[in-house]
Amino acid sequence: MTAEEKIYDLEARLSRYHEALAEAIQERDRLALDAAWGVHYSLFALFGTAIAIFAIHRYVDGHGWLAGGLIAIALFVVPMAIHAWSNGERMKEVERLAKLPDWHG
Repeated sequence: MTAEEKIYDLEARLSRYHEALAEAIQERDRLALDAAWGVHYSLFALFGTAIAIFAIHRYVDGHGWLAGGLIAIALFVVPMAIHAWSNGERMKEVERLAKLPDWHG
C-alpha cells in the first residue's frame, strides 16, 4: 500500500468517525434538551393545574358539581395547553442548539 493510499484510507476512516461522532453528539444533546424540557413541562403543568384548582375553589363553590366539572376540565386542558407551549419552545431550542459546524466547510 502506497503512502497516498494510506492517506486516502485514513481520510476516509476519519470522515466516517466524524460522521458517527457528530451523530452521537447530536443525540446526546437532544436527550439532554428533552430531559431538561421534560422537567420544565412537568413543573409548569403542576403549578398551572394547582393554580387552576385553587382559583376554582376560590371563585366557585368548591364542593358543587360545577366546581367538580371545572376541576376535571382543568386537569385535562391545563397540562395539554402547557405541553403545546412548552413543546414549541423546546423545538425552537433544539433547532437553535443542535447544529454542529460543517466538517467540510
